[in-house]
Amino acid sequence: MGRRERPKVSGTDPAYSHAFLKERPKLPNGMPPSVKIPGLNDGGAQAGPSTEEEKPKAGPAPVPDAADLAAKVAEPEVEPTPEAKTEAKRPAAKPSKRVKAKRPADDAAPPKESVTANASSGEKRKVSLKVSMTTAHVEAMKPLVAAGLAQRDVLALAGRRTMKRFEPSPDFVPVPDGDRVPMTVAYSTTKYVSGRMLDDMRDEHDPLRVKSDAAMIRGQFETLFWSVLDDVIAELRQQRG
Repeated sequence: MGRRERPKVSGTDPAYSHAFLKERPKLPNGMPPSVKIPGLNDGGAQAGPSTEEEKPKAGPAPVPDAADLAAKVAEPEVEPTPEAKTEAKRPAAKPSKRVKAKRPADDAAPPKESVTANASSGEKRKVSLKVSMTTAHVEAMKPLVAAGLAQRDVLALAGRRTMKRFEPSPDFVPVPDGDRVPMTVAYSTTKYVSGRMLDDMRDEHDPLRVKSDAAMIRGQFETLFWSVLDDVIAELRQQRG
């Protein structure tokens, strides 16, 4: 099927000329010649109906009436009453806060100076004591260990008896001499001792305050403990025969 070709125009037709006319021809309107239509008889465009309504021009502002002015001047301004002013100045109420009740003077904490004085004078201090035994005690307990008794049990029995008899004294006793075994096998306990007595002992034997409270009474306790331990070992060996 062959393609349709576009027709070719080779001639000119005056009726289809695109040239603009200098004067637009007058259109018949059916009106007599005496009636003139603006824009048509003078060669201009025919005037059509206006699509927008003409806006009225703003005129001068109206002058207020003298009677209205007199009425406004005659009306006095009403001043607020003193009660209304007071209510206006009064701030908005804030939510109430809980008031913490003050502790009575009797329950107040005592000053630090008084606490220190009581601790050093009347109160007792907890002192930790730990003592060991000598190689002589180890040798003496070997028959007991062979019979089935443990060293720790023997030390615990001697420690209990020592605590029943031990009363700290203000007389300082140096640590006794002896070939001590390591502290892995030792007896430890605690004792409440007068703070005043400990301070008095430290004033004389520890003026630089570099030693503990236990160092002030360890000599007394260890001397008594060794003595009691000797008695316990002898007693148990006699029982075991």
